[in-house]
Amino acid sequence: MLLLHSVVAMAAAASNITTDESALIALKAQLTVDADHTLMNNWTIGSSVCNWVGVVCGVRHKRVVALNIRGMGLMGTIPPHLGNLSFLVRLDITNNGFHGTLPRELANLRRLKFISVVLNNFGGPIPPWLGALPELQFLYLSNNSFTGTFPPSFFSNSSKLEDINLYGNRLEGKIPPEIGNLRNLKKLVMESNQFTGSIPASIFNISTLEIIGFSYNGLSGNLPATMCYCPSKLQVLALSWNNLDGEIPSALSECSELQTLSLSVNNFRGRIPWEIGNLTMLKKLYLGRNNLEGEIPHQLGQLKLEVLQMQSDGLTGLVPPVIFNISSLTYVSLVNNTLSGSLPMDMCHCLPLLERLYLFGNKFTGRLPSSIGNCTSLKDFSLSHNNFTGSIPQEIVKLGLEGLDMFDNSLTGVLPSDIFNISTLKLLSFAMNHLTGHLPRSISAWSPNIREIYLGQNELSGTIPDSISNASKLYALDLAWNSFTGFIPDTLCSSESLQLIDFGGNYLTSKSSMSQPNSFNSLMKCKNLRTLVVSYNPLSDIVPVTIGNLSYLEIFRGDNCGIVGNIPGAIGNLSNLMTLNLQDNYLSGTIPATVGQSQKLQYLNLAGNKLQENLTFLGKLLVQSNGLSSVIPLSLWDIKDLLVLKLSSNSLSGELPPEIENLNVAVVIDLSRNQLSGELSSSIGNLPNLAEFSLAQNRLQGPIPQSLGGLISLEFLDLSRTNLSGTIPGSFEKLSYLKYLNLSFNKLEGEIPGHGPFTNLTAQSFMSNKAACGMPRFQVPPCPHTHKRPTEMLVLRYVLPIVASVILITLVLVFVLTRCRKRKARIPNQDNVFLVTTTRRFSYRELFQATSGFTEDKLLGKGSFSSVYKGVLSDGLTVAIKVFDLQIEGSIKSFDVECDVMRNTRHRNLIKSTCGSHKCSVLFVSNDQMVLLIEYGSEGIVSTKGDVYSYGILLLETFSRKKPTDEMFAGEMNLKQWVKESLPCAVTEVIDANLLMDDEHFTIKEHCVKSIMELAVSCCAESPEERVDVKDVLTTLTKTRVEFLKNTQTKTTQAVRI
Repeated sequence: MLLLHSVVAMAAAASNITTDESALIALKAQLTVDADHTLMNNWTIGSSVCNWVGVVCGVRHKRVVALNIRGMGLMGTIPPHLGNLSFLVRLDITNNGFHGTLPRELANLRRLKFISVVLNNFGGPIPPWLGALPELQFLYLSNNSFTGTFPPSFFSNSSKLEDINLYGNRLEGKIPPEIGNLRNLKKLVMESNQFTGSIPASIFNISTLEIIGFSYNGLSGNLPATMCYCPSKLQVLALSWNNLDGEIPSALSECSELQTLSLSVNNFRGRIPWEIGNLTMLKKLYLGRNNLEGEIPHQLGQLKLEVLQMQSDGLTGLVPPVIFNISSLTYVSLVNNTLSGSLPMDMCHCLPLLERLYLFGNKFTGRLPSSIGNCTSLKDFSLSHNNFTGSIPQEIVKLGLEGLDMFDNSLTGVLPSDIFNISTLKLLSFAMNHLTGHLPRSISAWSPNIREIYLGQNELSGTIPDSISNASKLYALDLAWNSFTGFIPDTLCSSESLQLIDFGGNYLTSKSSMSQPNSFNSLMKCKNLRTLVVSYNPLSDIVPVTIGNLSYLEIFRGDNCGIVGNIPGAIGNLSNLMTLNLQDNYLSGTIPATVGQSQKLQYLNLAGNKLQENLTFLGKLLVQSNGLSSVIPLSLWDIKDLLVLKLSSNSLSGELPPEIENLNVAVVIDLSRNQLSGELSSSIGNLPNLAEFSLAQNRLQGPIPQSLGGLISLEFLDLSRTNLSGTIPGSFEKLSYLKYLNLSFNKLEGEIPGHGPFTNLTAQSFMSNKAACGMPRFQVPPCPHTHKRPTEMLVLRYVLPIVASVILITLVLVFVLTRCRKRKARIPNQDNVFLVTTTRRFSYRELFQATSGFTEDKLLGKGSFSSVYKGVLSDGLTVAIKVFDLQIEGSIKSFDVECDVMRNTRHRNLIKSTCGSHKCSVLFVSNDQMVLLIEYGSEGIVSTKGDVYSYGILLLETFSRKKPTDEMFAGEMNLKQWVKESLPCAVTEVIDANLLMDDEHFTIKEHCVKSIMELAVSCCAESPEERVDVKDVLTTLTKTRVEFLKNTQTKTTQAVRI
């Protein structure tokens, strides 16, 4: 009998292992990629399943109890057959490329204790059946694409769960309070999802919980005041990068086993609780980027901290000296606060382990402590943007520093030459101080590992030594605004690693004679150069043809350098060029047409040279401030593709001819500050797309033509200081888009209109027109009113209506007789009926909404110059909308041809409409070869600084990843206002999260983006006069970029994410 039972048991076992084998073979069949062919070659029928790679069988039943195929480079889906592995206890498929969903059949694995699908591509909701696995203890679903909410039912039968990790998915909704039922839970990590709402208080009632990780979500509300009242084993509380607010509860001190407390990047306010000093086991404290205030509690000096991070918190006062007695510290960041006082002279006597010390952006004063030499582990030392004085301690050269940043202080004395020989040094920044001395000439004095040198705005002198070429990894060299003399070394670019060179504001000269100057030649060897600044040096050089070899060059500033000769045509080879400034030199000849090949060019300044008048090569941008004289050539008005004409600040004379109407696609015409004369041509009114028109400060005369009221797209009109006379045309009341009007300092008379755009204008628009009258708000006298005599009133009341009626009846009879005769003379043709009065004008927003933002799903087709989209108008009419790409040469001509065809075509399906929105144009033109100096944005304001406004909106869109037309901007809220309200303390709430990951560079990136957004808001000021100048925009961005590069490249600090 016993023998028979054994035979039956053996037969059952054989049958069950066959089931396991079939399940695994089904998994193998679902693979689309087996990178190393491991399973393909090893999992074969005929060999023992228990000997297969990644398979573990139980000793007793000989069934598969563990499947571990992690990191094998597999791709495919999980088959339902895997649910037949009924003895499976452990399933680990981590770090592969599996996708799809987890099959429902896995719920049959009732013995399963461990599941890890980390680092795959699974999607869909988290399967509720996972919570029904009675033995499950470890659940790892991190780094996938799971979506939806966390089902509360998940926790009904999961009483044995100890570890849950959902990091890096797309889960949303509230965190279920039912998690508090998991009485054995030790680790709960739900970071980097999209959870919202408050943190359930029930979670803090789990006495076994050791780790809570909720960082990088959208959680809000206060922390419970009783969060640590229950007996707690909590060791890690990571809540950074949320929207939590309120005060930090002092009850945290009851979590006596807490080792890591991360509350950074929230909205906590108030003071830092001194009770945190009672957390005797605390090692890492992250409180940065909140709305805290007050001083740093001295009780923190009682702790054995390793990491202390409190940047951008608004903290004031002194740093308690006891902080520098915490011998376990390795990382300290107190940047961007308002801390003051001096550093203790013995600060490094008790900090043998300190590796990173960041104190920049405060108000520290005093001398640098000489004890810095005792911080023997120090790698990064940044005290920039403070008020330190005195000399640089010699002891600093003994440290194995990687980054040394003293930017923007008041340091004096000689720059130690030995500092360049620190073999580990990668970043050296002493810019904006008062240091003197020379650069070392010895080759051995330059570390081959140094990558960035920023010494600009000091008092350094001497020559730039050839030995600098020994710094073979150098890619940023800033020596601007010192007193360097001599020549640019021939060997400077021998390593070809340099990307940024700023020699501006020195006394560098050309090496050879004036007949063949070549100070630029050595720079042309820097093949990877992206920024080149040599402004304000007496180079007296020519721009060589070889500049076209710098294919990566983005910024070239050579203004005020005495540059002579022509602009080489090879400059058109610089496909990445964004800024070209050769202002105030001695350039002559014409601007080469190849400049038009620089598709990314955003800023071009050639003012103050001797360039000739042939400036129409682009058809979109003309150069200002070049001393051009004589009359404007008639050939200029024949450039039918001209979008932007700016010839301001020259000496042009003569009259504006009627041919100006040929510029029928022009959006901007700026001829201000010249010597133009004569009367305004009425043909100007035939420019339907004109949005900005300025003739300010010329020598015109005569009246303002009524025809200017036909400029239906006009938003900006400046005719100030032009000696005009007569009345202000009433037709101006029809200019519904007009936002800015300046008619000041003329000889205008009569009543100022009060309707249409005039309702939003102020007295500034009409000042110094002595004969003008109108409403009191225009600060002019009231207009006189003539009182009619009774006889005149009788004539107006009785005689005039009778005469008018007779005239009207006569006209009707003539009209009817004429129509009858015409009907007899020809056969009617209904297709030729086209009434101008039926023409409808569409705004850009209407077309944008009709096509859902010109999305791909609305795209009907593409041609050589344009794309056609399907749109549904607000009245339900379905239309086809063609959008021309102005970046493509010939697109405007194609547009004109099609307009001519459509104009002469009659068909019932053609919409009688017009749309000449400059907003459409600016989206394309600004990405074309030149800047389009016109402004667009959520407010639609236009000004003489329209380019600055447009650029500001572009910055806001780029760094917020929002469009002005997004649905969130409704009512009074718009993109600019949204960003403005976040400044200066909450800019991270509006920044694209992908730009600000919480790494070692986070604070530096935050400071950089904050500067950019403040600049963008300044660009978008309501009043044009309040906006920053474009030169200041460039200066600010350049300074921000340089500072960002120098602060980030070598700051490889430890990752702080929890």
